[in-house]
Amino acid sequence: MTDGPESGSGTSGVSEAPSGTTTTSAATDEGTSAVTGGAVEVTVTPIPVDILEFDDTLFNEDSAVMMPEIPSASSASSTSTTSSGSSASSGTGDSPSSGENNEPPFTGVKAIGMGFIMAGLYPERGMLVTGHTASQSDVQESFRLSRERASGIMYLLQGNIGRWATTCAGRHVVRDYKRILKYLSGYEGAWKNGDWECDPGDIDNNFNETTKTALNNFAQHFNSDIAAHTEGIDPLPANLGEIIDEADDNRLSSSHWRAIYHVYELLICDFLGKSRTELAEMRHNLHWVSDTVKTVGCGHSYSVPGGERADDKIRSQTDSRVEILIYQGNDHERDALAVCPTMPIAAVHDLANDCPLWAERHFTRSYVGNGDRYAVVYHLRFKYFDRVKKEILDIPGRVNIKAYMRPEAAGSDPVNIPCITQYQNGIHTVRVRFEEENPDFSGKLFYFEFEAPEREGTPVVRMIHTEGPDSTPRIVNRPDDWNSKTFAEKYHYYDLPMKWSSHNYFTRHLSTPANDERWHAHIKDKRQLKPYGANVTSQSEPLTFSLDDIVLFDTNSSHDQNKCKENPNYSRYVRS
Repeated sequence: MTDGPESGSGTSGVSEAPSGTTTTSAATDEGTSAVTGGAVEVTVTPIPVDILEFDDTLFNEDSAVMMPEIPSASSASSTSTTSSGSSASSGTGDSPSSGENNEPPFTGVKAIGMGFIMAGLYPERGMLVTGHTASQSDVQESFRLSRERASGIMYLLQGNIGRWATTCAGRHVVRDYKRILKYLSGYEGAWKNGDWECDPGDIDNNFNETTKTALNNFAQHFNSDIAAHTEGIDPLPANLGEIIDEADDNRLSSSHWRAIYHVYELLICDFLGKSRTELAEMRHNLHWVSDTVKTVGCGHSYSVPGGERADDKIRSQTDSRVEILIYQGNDHERDALAVCPTMPIAAVHDLANDCPLWAERHFTRSYVGNGDRYAVVYHLRFKYFDRVKKEILDIPGRVNIKAYMRPEAAGSDPVNIPCITQYQNGIHTVRVRFEEENPDFSGKLFYFEFEAPEREGTPVVRMIHTEGPDSTPRIVNRPDDWNSKTFAEKYHYYDLPMKWSSHNYFTRHLSTPANDERWHAHIKDKRQLKPYGANVTSQSEPLTFSLDDIVLFDTNSSHDQNKCKENPNYSRYVRS
């Protein structure tokens, strides 16, 4: 835990054009050969980003304090008013979409825990925390509040107790600590010695005798169950309720919020199944998009597109939310994305011209869901020989990879395992959503597949087209005039498999054929990868496949290469 200075805050940053359009480039990592005054064609690839949402019900009106959880049905008699002045239900029936599998979404302290999990899944990526508010008449205040909300989430991730307590003390309402006390009154944790008896009653901004008693009981149990057993934690005054009764606007001080921080940390540990010492170690593994800018206050500049909310991609019913963006990019992209345009803070930013961070099509977005708690990320690289460039290259775009499991017994039907596929710089990252932390895959086969997309029920033939030796290969649909093309024209195209399975292609630890093995032997025996072992892949050591490996089966669906000489109906050869 640190009490150091705030690690940067700002308000958003870098524009993007749809892939394949003509635009101009101000800077690239390699520089540019563009001629001044001339148009340059630049192919811009959207950056894959995972979004972890802290929805609007976690923030009360004019408050920067994140609640530990969405209000439960037990507080349905009260409502949580958002920054727009509208009322969001505090019962579960009208709460935002519950996400996958009809389970409650990860929110509050559990979402903080998911931030640590996602950081562990993507060590090569960085985080950026963005805050948002609903429309307010004071635009400058809207930017300030959104920045404080984002900073509060960052401080919880960093373990910056001093800054978090100061932020909460400076921007909270009575309703905040009432909701926290009510949540703790019903929470069961090993660190609680029985019922804390700190239910404050109705969740509103009124301070009364019930509130006073709840605060006194909270202080008593915090001191006996937490402060007395942990070195370095200061106890609360036993008469906390009376102190707050006499305070201006019945507000808690930063020292009181320090105590609540310790409770939040225990809640995060409970969710992760970790000790406070282990949580401190996890904090060392956090990565940020920028060393200087870790939070962005967007105010009301970015409102949720109606389609995304309608499709349940975003749970928040208003724009008052905080999001952790987890993405990768080169140094230029990271620096540019984390710096907002220079403009008056009193003006709402225009997405098209001023807000490169949230500009349309800058990101390909995936939302973190319940299925990600026990997810495992696999890095896959697909190679092919480009006849035009006369090089072995990575395929230049994404294919839709699916994960499967089936028993080893012949004739067993495969079971699809939900996953998310992202692509950048030649690497497919496939986040496979297992249902438990260490699934038992003994006697089971785990594998990947992809196949050609369909259009109106007909498979679409996908090809890699290379115009010339100096051009960039790209994935295209097979041209409609394919049959009329000459051999010389077809020479510039490379067929992607209509259906591909990791079972049928040799798997390489690196890119050299000397390291190739059959899929199951490679991931289970050689590398002992999850779900068979404890290891994982990485960008530097992906699972590599050559699409030039052609494998034909015998009638028993076997492709043992030792049978090649014995059975004329079975062979393996390299196309390149």
